Amino acid sequence: MAPKKQAAAQVSAGLPLEGCIICLSGNLGRSRNEIADLISSAGGATSVSITKKTSHLVCSAYEVDGVKAIQAREAKLPVLALEWIIDSNRLGKKQDIAKYEWDDNGQNQLTRDASDTAAKGSKRSAPANGDDDDDDADDEDKKKSRSQRSASPTKRTRTLRTPEPSKPTTVVRKGAAPVDIYCGLKDTFHVLARDGEIYSATLNQVDAGKNASKAYFLQILVPDDGKGEPVVFTRWGRVGEPGQQKTIDVSNEAQAISEFKSRFKSKTSFPWEARATAPSEPGKYTWLDVDFGHDDTEGADEQGEDARPSRASTASPTKKARAEAFPSKLSPSVQSLARLMFNQSIIDRTLAELKYDATKQPLGRIGGTTLKRALGVLSSISDSLEQPSGGTQAQLQSLSNEYLSLIPHIFPRNTRPPVINNMEMVKNELDVLATLGEMEAGAKLMKSTAAGDVNPLDARIEGLKLNKLEVLEHDSKEFSILQDYALHTHGQTHQHLRYQVEDIFVVDRADDRANPLGNIGSKKLLWHGSRCSNWPGILSQGLRIAPPEAPVSGYMFGKGIYLADSMSKSAGYTCPHLSEDTGLLVLCEAELGKLLMLRHADYNADEKVKEAKAHSTLGMGQHIPASWEDCAKLGLAKDLKGVLMPVGGLKDDSDNDRSLMYNEYIVYNVEQVKFRYLFRIKFK
Repeated sequence: MAPKKQAAAQVSAGLPLEGCIICLSGNLGRSRNEIADLISSAGGATSVSITKKTSHLVCSAYEVDGVKAIQAREAKLPVLALEWIIDSNRLGKKQDIAKYEWDDNGQNQLTRDASDTAAKGSKRSAPANGDDDDDDADDEDKKKSRSQRSASPTKRTRTLRTPEPSKPTTVVRKGAAPVDIYCGLKDTFHVLARDGEIYSATLNQVDAGKNASKAYFLQILVPDDGKGEPVVFTRWGRVGEPGQQKTIDVSNEAQAISEFKSRFKSKTSFPWEARATAPSEPGKYTWLDVDFGHDDTEGADEQGEDARPSRASTASPTKKARAEAFPSKLSPSVQSLARLMFNQSIIDRTLAELKYDATKQPLGRIGGTTLKRALGVLSSISDSLEQPSGGTQAQLQSLSNEYLSLIPHIFPRNTRPPVINNMEMVKNELDVLATLGEMEAGAKLMKSTAAGDVNPLDARIEGLKLNKLEVLEHDSKEFSILQDYALHTHGQTHQHLRYQVEDIFVVDRADDRANPLGNIGSKKLLWHGSRCSNWPGILSQGLRIAPPEAPVSGYMFGKGIYLADSMSKSAGYTCPHLSEDTGLLVLCEAELGKLLMLRHADYNADEKVKEAKAHSTLGMGQHIPASWEDCAKLGLAKDLKGVLMPVGGLKDDSDNDRSLMYNEYIVYNVEQVKFRYLFRIKFK
């Protein structure tokens, strides 16, 4: 590692980060705005790129070999974990960088200490290659002698290392389920389905103590031409890697089913028939509930017009022909919006940033119970962390293993699967699950609108089931008023965000309900931002509230829909680096009713709203709108009469006893939110 600037380790006598100009890189588990607010409140500032004035780079472990990290090291700047900012802020003084500094392998003293602690709880250390066994044979088979197995006249095995594909691999589906993407038989065999049973299983196992993050795939394959006998196919290896595979020759279908069930039980400890209800056992594989009910044929066209083929999706050979045969009836702006929202390249980048392994549970096929089970495990982790002792390492490691087995993550071989041992990590995984939930809904919509005598983009937009999606003319008064709202509510701590409004769409969702609470007053036009890949799900289903399984303590003001009156605050949640520097935000008509006013975070705010007989919460910020005016009086649609929007920008509030930099509005009933406008913005 290159030597660092001496100023980096000095402790300021004033605010902890005074004089620091910090560049951020990668997915840090919090929005850029939230981190920028932390830095600003501690006296520091942020920079979009590495400049001569930059003093530190803060990034995730996965970005240590990224462009910004390389530039930072060349400039002899420290490359640090987010915990340095959090701890400096929490402890009131700049922390020495030593234990927060990433090495070239994405490790620092914090992660090494956590790994050492986890390893002490393991009965045996991890082997050098990172996997605790090669899964070459079932546990039951290991009890037999090799001579007995090889002597079997009806069951022969062929084991070989799975080659890396020379080009992107696509799913081949000819029956009830797709054949494993790495299987050499996928062009001539298909998955067996009998009496409602699909003989395909995806298993996952994570053990942080043993540095194990591995997958096991099991299928019965039968010849397409009906000639010859079935085979049992297995593949295993480190998550995200092709690994090794084996085919087992059997004499008939009955023997194939018997072999399949035997191997399944040896890996999971429970029978194939009990897979939907049996709990996972420590040290065994977790069965992943993959939904095969949605069509994934070659005509599925998951790509989007600008996309490339993906291992997690099926390329469409008919898409171009459909587009040429059926010209789009949409305006150019709406066509461009559809390409942005349904772009497979953006989806792939989002999944990669989440570290989600879509080869095991592809979007559109995540089983209905999986996300709920994962939320339940995160809730157990949260409960454990709230114990006076903060939860034992053994508890947290066991629960982390269970969660990461349910939601496959890709970890490099030199990175031990993490133990989720603090609330920041819990919140990060909640964001992962929320994003997967929205993207899952969008993926199913993409599949359901894949065929038919209609332009593919038109089918996508029609599938959203909107009453209206129309672009505003840029020279209209309505566009000008709304653009002013966007540009004039730019927070002073968000100087790292620079953008322009590209398009504004009038949106009317069929399911939005006007005035669900009656005319109780206090209606406002407020912002909500999210990743571009989330918007097919959001537009088709509306903004949603976390389910009961989610941990209460994972949300600043309880489980609700979070809105803002500062556009730049919401813009930070759009993750434009994933979508060609483009972001999408919605302006909602929010029926707030009676507000519970809070100066500081309160995880139980939703319950306190009920107790106070209020309708929503206002998390009070330090920078607030200068004034509010009636939307209709300003010149917006007449049906927005009585709905207020900010005018005149933001001002500093004299009350400094507030944790938030900007206002946050939280409603706990989805019917209190009605979509009005969708903004497409370009970040500079």
